[in-house]
Amino acid sequence: GFEKVNSLLNMAKDHIHFLGVKSNVNDYLYSSDAFCLSSHFEGMPISLIEAFACGCIPVCTPVGGIVDLIDNGITGFISSSTREEDYIDALKQFIRDKELINRGKLVDVYEEGFSIEKCTERYMKFYRGKNS
Repeated sequence: GFEKVNSLLNMAKDHIHFLGVKSNVNDYLYSSDAFCLSSHFEGMPISLIEAFACGCIPVCTPVGGIVDLIDNGITGFISSSTREEDYIDALKQFIRDKELINRGKLVDVYEEGFSIEKCTERYMKFYRGKNS
């Protein structure tokens, strides 16, 4: 419950910062070790795509499009379920294995799938195919 969460936050107060709403999110993603997303429901989270663009290692639950973007242990970490205990296990794996993640590979995932150039290219192929 609340006491457990409060205890964990007190132990991690030098490492976890709750900043509220910010307009310069990318600056924070560039300087962060991890992007944590513990959702129970998602589509394709833009925040995860932004984390990839900044080379920020994601630690996420296995919902929605997240499972299509993250290769567990290669381009981030995915918990085995949305249960709290499983997410904590994914966070522990991140702490233990974060040095194995190539942050440049995260940027590559973004560049290949979501950069303005790649999206424009796919749209152009789509529309050209419709007009043929």
